[in-house]
Formats: sequence, structure tokens, C-alpha cells
Amino acid sequence: FNGNPINQVLFFRNRIVFLSKQYVICSRPGTADKPDFWRYTGLTTSADDPIDIASSSTLPSDLFNGLETNTGLLLFSSNHQFLLASDDTTFTPDTAKVKSIAQYNYNTDIPPISLGTSSGFIDNSGKYSRFNELFQIKREGEPTIIETSKIVPTVLEKNIDLLTNSRENSIVLFGKTNSDTLIGYKYFTIGDKREQSSWFKWKFNNPLLYHFIVNDTYYFLDTDHFLHSLNLV
Repeated sequence: FNGNPINQVLFFRNRIVFLSKQYVICSRPGTADKPDFWRYTGLTTSADDPIDIASSSTLPSDLFNGLETNTGLLLFSSNHQFLLASDDTTFTPDTAKVKSIAQYNYNTDIPPISLGTSSGFIDNSGKYSRFNELFQIKREGEPTIIETSKIVPTVLEKNIDLLTNSRENSIVLFGKTNSDTLIGYKYFTIGDKREQSSWFKWKFNNPLLYHFIVNDTYYFLDTDHFLHSLNLV
């Protein structure tokens, strides 16, 4: 990453991870307080050496964000999804691999989210934004990808930039800076099956600047710089 921008900083398998251009750079394990990206020797490779690995694709594959799953680190470029994982129980320079698992457009301004049994992300390549979910992410084979917002194709504005969710309350909220309208998605899942889902809209007195959910409470900051809260339970 010397001389190149660092697009995102993550933590995975006890290593600090930098995403820079198409590269994934992992520090030596156990050095979170003072990240160490240097090898002790160039003569041999040890299990605790830093990891520097590139994603490859026929399309531009600069990496912008990532999300940890039970099978590895899910990585996002603007039009591709990759999985950083290991075929072995240990995660080392010899066992680490970056594999392409899907090719969907991704809004690089909004971090992906975990919905518990799936991973969600925003695609803004069309006239309206789309909310996609990845299920059954595995090291071998392709995941299941569903366009969750397909039943309401025009409800999400193209340039939404505010996204928050609560797995405990099974809710995802979509907003746009300086807009007084909030779009919500509520779902109910049993095991790996989604039994029920619905979309709704809230309208506020003043436009939004920012929002987030902490401990079953939804907080939002309006353009008058007042912080409001709403209990989701």
C-alpha cells in the first residue's frame, strides 16, 4: 500500500487488514496495537508472516470494503464480490486465497451489513438503488444472491447514503442526507428461511443528516442538529 490510497481498514483473524487498490494486506497476527507488516526474514515463510494478496478479475477490481462471515472475509469492489479465506484451519501466507464468488454492482459509499444469516449491500447502478442479499457464502461454489428490493423497485432513491440495521429487531433502515423520508425493511426469519417481510416509509418533520441503531434504539440527527431517539422494541 506504499504510495497508494488505503480504501478501508478491517480486522480479520487477529490481523489488521488494509484494502488498497486490488490488494488485501494483512498484518502479522496479534499486532493490533502496533500493526506490523514486515517479515522477519526473506529466506523462509512462517505462519505468522504478513499476508499480501491480490484479487483478480477481467473487470476493475479495486477493493473498497469487507464484511466478516463464518467462511471468511467477504470483499467488495465496485462490480465484484470476493472471498478471502483459507482451505486450512490456519490462516497463513501459504493457505490464504482470494476467490471470486459473484459479480454484482456495489455502491462503494455505503458499507455492507450483516443481517445474521445473510449479508446485504446496496447497488446503485440503475435508475433506482437496489438492496441485495448474499446467502450461503462458502469457499467452493457461488452463493445465493437475492434482490430483496425487487418487489418495490422504485422505492429506494439512486443516491441513498445512509444505511443502518438491527439484527435483533430484524430491521434495515435506508435514508438519504437532507431528505425527510426514511425507507424501512422489516423481516422475520426462522432458521435459514425468511417467513415474512415488508417495506414501509417514515416521514420526519426535518431532513436527516445521520442515523444509527444502538441497543434497540434508533437515533437520528436532523438538519436543525437535534438528536432524536425511537425505541424499536
